[in-house]
Amino acid sequence: MKLPLLIGAAALAFSVPALAQSAPSLERIEADTTILSADEMGGRELGSEGYDKAAAYVAAQMAAMGLKPGGDGQTYLQAITLAKVADHADAPPSMRLGRKTLVHGEDVIIETDPALGAFEKSYDLVYVGDGFDAPQFGSSAYGDVDVRGKIVVISAFFLEKGPADVLAHINQSPFAIAAANGAAGLMMMVPQGMPDDVWNEISAEQNGGGINLADAQGVPVDKLDGLEVAIMLNPKVNADLLRGTVSPMVIDQGYMTGKFPPSFAIKERLDLSATSTSSERIDSANVIGMIEGSDPALADEVIVVTAHLDHVGTQSDHEGEDKIFNGAFDNAIGVASMLEAARMALAADAPPRRSIAFVALGAEEQGLFGSAHLAKAGNIAGKRIVANVNLDMPLTFVPFDRVIAFGAEHSTIGEDVAAVARDMGLKIMADPQPDEAFFVRSDHYSFVKEGIPSVMLDVWPAKNGAAVNKRFMENHYHDPSDEVGIITDWKPTGEFARLNALLIQRLAAADAAPLWYEDSYFGTTLAPRAPKARRAQ
Repeated sequence: MKLPLLIGAAALAFSVPALAQSAPSLERIEADTTILSADEMGGRELGSEGYDKAAAYVAAQMAAMGLKPGGDGQTYLQAITLAKVADHADAPPSMRLGRKTLVHGEDVIIETDPALGAFEKSYDLVYVGDGFDAPQFGSSAYGDVDVRGKIVVISAFFLEKGPADVLAHINQSPFAIAAANGAAGLMMMVPQGMPDDVWNEISAEQNGGGINLADAQGVPVDKLDGLEVAIMLNPKVNADLLRGTVSPMVIDQGYMTGKFPPSFAIKERLDLSATSTSSERIDSANVIGMIEGSDPALADEVIVVTAHLDHVGTQSDHEGEDKIFNGAFDNAIGVASMLEAARMALAADAPPRRSIAFVALGAEEQGLFGSAHLAKAGNIAGKRIVANVNLDMPLTFVPFDRVIAFGAEHSTIGEDVAAVARDMGLKIMADPQPDEAFFVRSDHYSFVKEGIPSVMLDVWPAKNGAAVNKRFMENHYHDPSDEVGIITDWKPTGEFARLNALLIQRLAAADAAPLWYEDSYFGTTLAPRAPKARRAQ
């Protein structure tokens, strides 16, 4: 069904039937959480034997309940290839700025696209202020400046006026913005006066490499968001870069005022030679089970339910006797809640009209790579992804009476969450920590970046919510003490599973797939050609 560009969201509410549902099994949720967070899983670090055991367990549960395989080759596993990258471990890159030789690690920090292999190139450079392209938030760095094939030079800066989740997205997007404008690379300037020890710390951290998605041959892909090269400049070299243009002091004033000089060409050319980074291949997998949609007109659309399976593993250098980071709440309990939601959906009176995929994701802790792999594909088993519901570390210690829906204000999914919460006697609560920008901090963000409406649900305790959550974050988050023993009441987790099951079934039963609102920054910038909904009055 082809939808008009603007649809009144209120009209969609009448197209969803009431959903009958069986009660969640607290015993199954407890069993799944206990097994996934057991010492035998070793903390479920990506690429480890413990993670593979956890993935096999989830796949077995999906098969036992009757979910269809949604992975590769009619299995439940979708292969993810990653690479542990050690930047320029084989040989340091060589770089000249005009006649001046710049030393990697001392004067500059250089990253290059591994797909380039060994290369020598010469680049023009152009300064473009803070490097953002968000006029509605006070920055339009590029304008009509032609940066195609050039390296853009930006002043490292953060926009501060606007919604926290939108600003967090923009502030981490200068690489993607540069690539979208046709730039070949990005060079980042920082204010003069940076202490040497700060630069040395940054240099050591950047040269440590990291994890990245890779192709089937193990070569990292999209490492620089589509750019060939990324460079960070030691502020001691700012004057050499700007010679014959403006004083470094003019640039530094911009950091204090938020207003940088207009775009200008850098007079010096940059010559760079580098070789491909070395990398260690890591093979892992997402785990996918599906319920096929029953409506021929909607079955090729899929609602994707996600919960990350990985955690941070076993850390031998951790102080204390216990070295295993079990991750009961982060995120074994999220996976267990997802599995129970799947069982409840299978037991519903009527099959879903749309297809539903339940996915235990890998590589969240390393950088959302499992979800990025899935979201970039845009489909599962040939079915187009139309929405994502993400379950990540629900703090279901005690009974709750409120629901927090991160991202609900950006799409019609928020109205579905409100309807389900109302049916359960729950209230919708505004994000109590908006400055944390949780909407751009977990696996749902990978889908958002691909223009797919998404939401992550959490709950708020009926009593002393702030204190309960603070106690967990201070005492158990990313700590070996995040074990199943700290859970004394499983009923709140059962209610959380029921909440998600009802939401998922509602989305799968609706006539229309979820839509971004016409005034959502994420919808207008990341899915500009997709139909939009008008916000209910």
